[in-house]
Amino acid sequence: MLIAGLIALLSLLFGSNDLPFLLPKAEKAMNKVIVDKDKRKQLDDIFKRVEKYEKKFRKEKKSYIKQLEKLNSDQKATAEHFNAVGETMLRVNTETLDFMVSIRLSIGGVITQAQWIAIIDESRKSYEKSKQQYVKVYPKFEKAVNKLTNRIEDIMDDQAKAKLITDRIQAFHKMTISNSKKLVAFNVFNNPVLGNIKSTEKELRALNPDMLRLRSEIFDEYVAIHNLIAANCTHKEWTRVVKKFNKLF
Repeated sequence: MLIAGLIALLSLLFGSNDLPFLLPKAEKAMNKVIVDKDKRKQLDDIFKRVEKYEKKFRKEKKSYIKQLEKLNSDQKATAEHFNAVGETMLRVNTETLDFMVSIRLSIGGVITQAQWIAIIDESRKSYEKSKQQYVKVYPKFEKAVNKLTNRIEDIMDDQAKAKLITDRIQAFHKMTISNSKKLVAFNVFNNPVLGNIKSTEKELRALNPDMLRLRSEIFDEYVAIHNLIAANCTHKEWTRVVKKFNKLF
């Protein structure tokens, strides 16, 4: 990847490595706030479940990312090929969101609202620090996209076709930034449902469709750009253009 910090942004395509609904360094914060040994044991057991699930999640994610990278390098790859990978990604992300709803409910059964608020306060400094990663990434992403579109214009002979591609990539850039900001807001500090440890299963699950939609929009546009490049480049141009495009990811 061109810029290490873009991982946080472009993971929108695949689902972040960080499972949702958990606080930054939540386990550490919970252990500091919760002094009751029995409750801490229950929380430790919950986090062991999360750790076990993370291994499965990352293994599945690694598999479909490899498939997607292979498809994106193939000029003849069809929408059906991408859809097969997209369906796998959707399934994995859906199952993960459902799992994390169950984790939130389990945590809510162990701690009080007052303890949860104390945990959030304990984690706020860590959250503010991690939030700065996105603030720094956005302008870097814009710079990388501008560099990419300039290179595409240099590579392609037909400037009308080149403009079709670069305009679509610029639109993709704006969508990615917009959807990223919306997804980042799904956290206990900014979302009232996530901020309330006593939120019901129905309330928590109601957030899932929007989170999945924001990722799906990015994925669908990513595929559309691949198809646009494939249809408007000669084979020689394709090899050079797709190589530059893939450097964003």
